[in-house]
Amino acid sequence: MIDKLIQDTEEKKQSEIDQMINQANYSTYIFDVTFRLWTVLSLLFIIMKETINNNWDEVDQRVEEFKETASELESNKVSMGNDVKSIVSAIKSRDDVTIINSIKGVIRTLGESLQIPVPHNEWREIETETKPSWGNLQFFYLFAVAIFESYYFEGMEMEEEKKISKANVIKYIPIVNGHFSDQLFDKNKYSTKTLRESNDTIEQLIDETTNKLQDLLKDSLKKVSLLN
Repeated sequence: MIDKLIQDTEEKKQSEIDQMINQANYSTYIFDVTFRLWTVLSLLFIIMKETINNNWDEVDQRVEEFKETASELESNKVSMGNDVKSIVSAIKSRDDVTIINSIKGVIRTLGESLQIPVPHNEWREIETETKPSWGNLQFFYLFAVAIFESYYFEGMEMEEEKKISKANVIKYIPIVNGHFSDQLFDKNKYSTKTLRESNDTIEQLIDETTNKLQDLLKDSLKKVSLLN
């Protein structure tokens, strides 16, 4: 009887530890995918801007970084299909329209790839208990597209497009904050007023979000390491 109680207690304890490890692995996966998505979008908009400026050395350098990050997303089961090859091929053509259309294709494909269930079956049961989760990565992705669009349009002096993308940034900030356990943004610092009136705010928000995502990923990796 005592042996059975001891065994049951040990099994329960081990089950709790396994659950904690699984939860930590899931969170690390989500933070890793989030950071890679952010990085890929940043690179795509840089490539687009440098293409328009005919700065081909910079384009070639950035496309290598893009391929590396795209490969990391693929290893996380976030697929861009043949779009990576399409971008590489388009860049070789040195044709602005072809390159920009291929970039738009990748952005669309990535968004669609987030609409399926989480790629790992073992995490589908715990998904609703975790922030952020695979299911709400789409909100972050829409925010990321909006902020890099805004920065790009600002650099291109496309005022109407910039206004629309900034409005989307403002719309998605509280939504994204609500889906992260540790809020990404200071809601008082990044208000409708500051985003509309200051040209530096978008760049600052990009820098701070990059740093925050890196920190969240590092902390999650550290937690996994300690549990194992």
